[in-house]
Amino acid sequence: MATAAASSNRRSTHFVDDNNQNEVSSPSNSDKPVLKLNKVAVVGKMTRYEFEKQRYSGFSEEEFKTMLSNRGSNYENLLAQHNKHMQTMNNLLDVLKRRGIEYRMCTRGHTEYSKDAVDWADAIITAGGDGTFLSAASKILNRNKPLIGINTDAERSEGHLCLPAKYSYSLDEALDKISESRFRWLYRQRLRVTMTGTVDDSDDDSFLIDREKQRLVQGSPSVQQKVYSKKLPVLALNEIFIGESLASVPSYYEFQVDDGPPEKQKSSGICVSTGTGSTAWSYNICRLHKESVRSVLEAASDIASNNNKTVPVDPDLVNDDVVTEKFARSFIFEASIPKMLYAVRDPMQNKVYSCNKPYGTGNKIHVR
Repeated sequence: MATAAASSNRRSTHFVDDNNQNEVSSPSNSDKPVLKLNKVAVVGKMTRYEFEKQRYSGFSEEEFKTMLSNRGSNYENLLAQHNKHMQTMNNLLDVLKRRGIEYRMCTRGHTEYSKDAVDWADAIITAGGDGTFLSAASKILNRNKPLIGINTDAERSEGHLCLPAKYSYSLDEALDKISESRFRWLYRQRLRVTMTGTVDDSDDDSFLIDREKQRLVQGSPSVQQKVYSKKLPVLALNEIFIGESLASVPSYYEFQVDDGPPEKQKSSGICVSTGTGSTAWSYNICRLHKESVRSVLEAASDIASNNNKTVPVDPDLVNDDVVTEKFARSFIFEASIPKMLYAVRDPMQNKVYSCNKPYGTGNKIHVR
């Protein structure tokens, strides 16, 4: 059984723009934030160019270029994106040096970004996009370590979790605002997952055991088997997904939200997200395409006309995505709110299985 619950907040910086002047304004003195940056861990992403170069380290540059071309990849684009990232990264490091801020350089997913690096730093600065921000956040286990995201490719990536795009090219201004307390804290809720079962989860990696191996370990069921419970060591900032590892295999489970009645379901899995994640994958799962909205409204109109009633269908509402956007945005909530949004993907509806509410919110979710 898996249980998901809202857990500790993750703290990041947020610059507030004044609506009238479009300038970053200071918060009131009563809640003036303080962040002294003496030591920072800089977590940079690995570009696609770097990744491919590592895979083909024995190739000359010309051989590497030919190989990518033969494979259908654009060498010039990969190199240009890499150079752009490195330019922003080097600019960041130059700014830190000039200000006398000590830093440790880490690469996303590499061993140098460790608990020791997190504990050593006053703050974590990510240089990449939302993926780098999320990866860095997974190593931070309490709410007291600030996380600052710099988008190194603002032209190709929105970077919802990063500072506004203009600070990608004006890092001195961003650090000035931080040193002058001209920002506010943004606390983001994260998700904690607890696994419960008859397999001893005392081993740190035992929760990764695959289903077939788990059957072999469990053997024949017994009423005497001890039930173990383990909190997974990683907190989810965006979302967690519960489902079969094979995408073609449907998931069969019992689903319960808070203290509500359990429901047996069959689907393509469940996505559970925070307020941060409510604008990401869950947003697109819950979103209705405008053609679906059109079909539903037309079906309602046909049924009404057969009963001598009228249901007008305004094509502008459908074509302009007014209904679609209003429906999708109804699932978005603030990152700091301690609740979870769940979305059941492709629920099976027949005489055996039901899904009375494919999306909704809760504080605790049980999946058995």
